[in-house]
Formats: sequence, structure tokens, C-alpha cells
Amino acid sequence: MLLLQIYFLFLTVSVFMTGSHEGTKISGMGDCYTEELSVICEHSLPYVLPDNMSRVIVKDFLHAMIKNETFTDITWMSVDFLDITVNHYVDLHLYDNNFFSLTTLKTLGIHSPVLKINAQNPSNILYGLTKLQSLNLSSCYDLSAGSLLTMLESHSRLDALILDQIATSARNFLFLVIDNACSKMISKMEIRKLSLSGCNLIVKGPFQIEHLSYYLHDFDISNTTFVVSSGYSELKVLLENILYHVKILDASLIQPRFIKLDHGLLSNKTVNLNCNETTDFLLRTLFCKEVENLKLNGIFSRSMEITNSFLNFSSCNIDLESVELRSNKLHIFNATLLWPSKMHLHELDLSLNDLEYLSPFAFGSILSLKRFHLAHNKLYLMASFAEFRYLFFTFKHLLHLDLSHNQLSWLPSTIFSNNINLTEIDLSHNKLASITFEIRHLINLRFLNMENNKIHYIDGPDLRSLVSLTQNMPKPVEISFSHNPLICNCQSEPFVTWLSSYFETNKRRKYTCTLDGNDVVVDDKAVDESRFLCIRSRVVAVLVSTGIAFFCIISLAITFIVYKKRKRETVRKRANFLEDFKNGLLEQKFLCFLSFSSEDERHDIDLIYENLRESLKALTGIEQEVVCFGDKHINPGFPIVDEILRCVSESCVAIFVVSNSFCESHWCQMEIRESYELKKPIILICKEHIDLTIMPPLMLKIFRQFTRAKFVTNENGQMELVPDFGHFSSSVLKLAALRYEEGIN
Repeated sequence: MLLLQIYFLFLTVSVFMTGSHEGTKISGMGDCYTEELSVICEHSLPYVLPDNMSRVIVKDFLHAMIKNETFTDITWMSVDFLDITVNHYVDLHLYDNNFFSLTTLKTLGIHSPVLKINAQNPSNILYGLTKLQSLNLSSCYDLSAGSLLTMLESHSRLDALILDQIATSARNFLFLVIDNACSKMISKMEIRKLSLSGCNLIVKGPFQIEHLSYYLHDFDISNTTFVVSSGYSELKVLLENILYHVKILDASLIQPRFIKLDHGLLSNKTVNLNCNETTDFLLRTLFCKEVENLKLNGIFSRSMEITNSFLNFSSCNIDLESVELRSNKLHIFNATLLWPSKMHLHELDLSLNDLEYLSPFAFGSILSLKRFHLAHNKLYLMASFAEFRYLFFTFKHLLHLDLSHNQLSWLPSTIFSNNINLTEIDLSHNKLASITFEIRHLINLRFLNMENNKIHYIDGPDLRSLVSLTQNMPKPVEISFSHNPLICNCQSEPFVTWLSSYFETNKRRKYTCTLDGNDVVVDDKAVDESRFLCIRSRVVAVLVSTGIAFFCIISLAITFIVYKKRKRETVRKRANFLEDFKNGLLEQKFLCFLSFSSEDERHDIDLIYENLRESLKALTGIEQEVVCFGDKHINPGFPIVDEILRCVSESCVAIFVVSNSFCESHWCQMEIRESYELKKPIILICKEHIDLTIMPPLMLKIFRQFTRAKFVTNENGQMELVPDFGHFSSSVLKLAALRYEEGIN
């Protein structure tokens, strides 16, 4: 056995020596490093710390004792948190005044499977810790209740005492004894948080608590087993006093063999409960005291069904704010419960119950509910019932709803009709093939989780609702389709187009879809290929008939000829236009009028003007000024409206550099209106991200109707026009020539 321990210690040290940490190593202390204000050590306690450290954590302490001089350096004076986890094969001994120098320590954690306490004077172990507020002795399996009480004897006050899994050593047959001395200690130290999770308790009376006061606020007795050696009446007396001020109570996983549970208690019953008069200790504890956060997870050992019952709690003064009833095998909950109208229950958790049916009347009278957890159930079995669509109807203040892992393949369209305040809906890990439920009214929605479903694509009204949701939200909404079998084909092209543009605009990560048997990224290329599949399917259908194929060939030939003819005609018209323009035969003196907001950066506007002028000059060969620029061609002293109208009239095309300040400028709006009324071709250049809500109606119409250009930041951090100025100038020339031909005809 000794050889095994030595081998284990050798392996532990070897792993540590070859490992790496993200924090900063401490000079002179090889197994310690820092993370923010914490010092984290593997196997030892350092004698000297870096300056201003407030937390020290040892993850695998390998020493059998803590020397009193360990904490004497002044650098320990700023530490208020110390947590030591002792190696499983090390017996840690604590001695008098071990922590005497830690006068600023507020939280102390010692986790030692085999903890040895100085038998001569154990009450001095915590001597000097005058500011200690929290003591955590969890996982001290060999620590007895007597040793614990003696250790705490000299300490006056403690806010939190964590005793999870202490005195649980099987080899020493230990139990944590709750007796009169223990109850006095809880009262004397004014403990507000007490955790006994995982302990084996023996309740041993009698208790003399007539003149004692208890201050427990947070009480955890989860996963405990207990034996009452002095009768249940003594237990009731103790708990009624200890639990009097408790607001947070965790009684999860209490072993059912130690408490008598009637699994049919709430079935086929009509109960009008008067909490003030009930003699039932459990009901008085849960419903008549001040408990706000209650956890009763894993209480029932076999399947539980509540059917055909009416329970009236409306006359009770219940202060519950959150309730957890997870993992209780509660398969059927078909009951009507009337809760107090003034109860402010905000959170309810019924997850992991394999719940097959939940009546809308079970919790429907709790109008304050904000968070409802129903994950890991079988509510798909309820989906065919008419009442399923009304399951959340009364929860008008609901913010978070978790319906993940319920095998749902369909949801009624009106299931969220009355939940306009929903901000998060989790429908992941179901079998949904589309979004069949109404969502466009959920204007506060921030996250819709559709991960791990059966969605191939979304179309028709469902897609229109999805588009409406993402376009009309006052704040961005995140929708996740991860781990769905998305496909890219002709039928899914509208959804793929939306998906690509939406996640590109909102900088979300890319998704993949199956295209012709291959997984591809959903992007513009996938959109083009999906569209091509539509074309390909039509072409294949056409090729079935030889006659139709021949007709298509003739049609294509004719189209090509017409195209070439039109192209030549376009070239001719452009040449005629340029010839007349150069010779001054046109009313227009400029190819384009460049308009902008005076509030925009002048450097950016000058850059647009210079590039546009040079590009048009290179394209047309015209040396004269072809761009009408406000600062250069508006004559001072004349009415500004007349000058703007003259500039627009003397230009073939109107170009507007659109920014948010441009949208808010009355002068800029007037220029667009005059250009539109004169039927001038209009081109918009988006200088920045535009808030469409501040665009005037006419500008918004032009923005949505015509293709526009925009400025983007390239990899070098410089602004560039998309499309480039060459393509942009070509468009200006085409529009000017087209307007010229329309004027002639």
C-alpha cells in the first residue's frame, strides 16, 4: 500500500511538472501561478505572495501539516479567501494557532478526506480569525461532530458553515450528530447559511431551545439520510425553530426510505387548505413560513401521477419566488391549483420529469411567472390535446421558456399568442421540421434556439413570419439553426438566400447544408448553386422532348442575335450621346450632379469627387469638368434653392452620398425630391450603415427600388467603393445615354 501511495505521489508531481498554466508563474515558487487577484498552487502554500493578492487556492496539498510561520509575511495581510484541497492519500493535521496571522481572512476552506485535529487544545485552531465569515469543511469525511463543535468553540460568529459530506467515513462508521449542543452552536454563532448536503444525520434530543434564536437564511439538506433517535416530535420542534426565518431551502434528493411519502396523496382529491390552521408540519414549513427559493428535486423514487384533483391554496400567505421540482418522475400533472393572488413566483422548474401531461390550470393562476423550465420531458404526447395550445396563455410576463428535449414535432400556431414579453425560447433537441407557430408578434424576443431539430428548410408562410421577425425587431434577434440537416436545393433556395444574408448581416457564424450529397457552407455561392439547381431541373425537363429542345436552341440563337444587335445599338447610342455632349448640343453641361450632407467628413467627400472625376475622364476621354460639385458650381449670392435646381437640371444623372445625417437634412431631401420630379436617373452611395427608420418615404422607396453602391473598409483599413469607380462610372454613362435616348424619342 505504501508503494502504491509513493507511486501515486510521483505521478502527481510528474504531471504537475510537465503541465502548463494560463496564469503568470510566481518567481521562486514553481507550482504556483496568478490569475487576476488569485494565487493558485498545485501542492504547496507559498510563504510570500505577490502584492495585493486577495485569494489563495491550493488544488492538491501534499503536506501533512501547515506550519504556523506560513502566513507571517506581510503579503498575506491582503488575503481574505483561502481554500485548500488536500490530496486523498495525505493525512492533514491541524494545530493550535495554525491561522493566527490571517487577521483579514473572511473565507476559509479545508477539504481533507482524513483530517486530524490536535487533541490537546482543538478550540485554538481557528484562533486569530476574527473576521472569518465563511467556513467550508466539505469532503472532510473523517471529521466527527464532536471535533467540529470543539473547533468552533472559541469562535463567536459565523455567517456561513459548509459541511457537505463531512462525517461520512464508512470505515469509521461516522454520522453527523444533530443534538442539543449542535443546535446551540447554530444559534450562538448566528449562522445564516448552513449546508449539510450529502451528510448522514442522527437527530438526537431532547432539545432545550426555548430561549434560543435562530438566524438561518439559507439551509441545504439535499442528498442527506437521517435517523431520529428521540422521536419525530423532537425533530419537529427543532426544525420549526431553525426554519423559522429560512428563505432558501434545498431538500432535494432526501433518501425516500427515511421519510414517509404517500404517492397518491394529491390524486382524486378536493382540498381547500387553510395554512394557518393545518397541523401538517411539512405544509406549515413550505407554505406558512418565509421560504422564497425552494428546491425539492429527486424526492420521489417511483412514478408519480396527479389526476382529477382540485387544490385551493388561495388563502395561504406563500412567499415563494422560485420552485424546483426536477427529476421527480412526475409523469401526469392533471390538477387545478388555485394559488394566492399576491404570490410572486418568478421561476418554476419541472425539468427531467418525463412529464407527459401538464394541465394549463395547474400553475395558470400564477400570473407573475417569468421563467418556466420544462426541458427533458415528453410533452410531445400532449401536443395532440386541445389544451396544449393554452399551456402558457396566462403567463403574460413570461421572459424565458425552455421546451428543449421534449421530442416535439409540431407546435400550435397560437401557443405563444399571449406571451409578447418572451425574450428567450429554447426549442432545441426536438423533432421540429419548421417554425409553424406565430412569432412575428414577439417583439421582445432576443434568442430563438432551434438547434438539433429536423429542419431541412423553411418556406411559405413560415418563412415570411421568420423574415418579418428579423426585419421588424427594434433590437437584433439571434436565431440558431445549428445541428439541423439543412439542405440546399431548388425548393430551399428562398430560405437559403435569407439564411445567408441574415447571418452575414448580423455577423453570425456560418452554417452548412447538403448540396448534391456534399456539405457546403451556406453563403452566396450556395445560394447561386441552389438557384442553378432550379434552372438545371427545368432544363432537364425540357430535354425530355426533342422538339422542345430544338425550339430552345432556336430561341437561344434568336436571343443571342437580338442581344448582339441591342449591344451594338447601345454602343452606337452611347457614342452619339458622348459626341453631342462634347459638342455642347445638350441642355446638360455635366454628366452627373454629386450631392452630400455638409455634416459628413469633407475628406471622404473630396475622395469620392476626385475618384469619380478621374474615372469618368478616363472612360469618356472628355477633359472638361463633367461632375457638378456643390462647392465648385453653386454661385454665391443667388437663392440656394434656385442654384440646386439649376445644378440638377444641368446634370444627366443625380448621385447622392447617403449617410444618417443626409437622411435627416431637409436640404438633402429637397435635392432628392427635385431630382425625382425632373425624372433624373438617381444613384445612391451608402457612406455608412443607414438607419432606415429615419429615411423619408421617397428616399426609402428609391433605396429599396434601385441598386446602390456602398463604401466598405478593406483589409488595410482604407475605404473603398463597391462596385469600384470603374464600374460605377460605367453605370453613370449608361444611365446618361439612356436618358438622352428617351429625351430624343
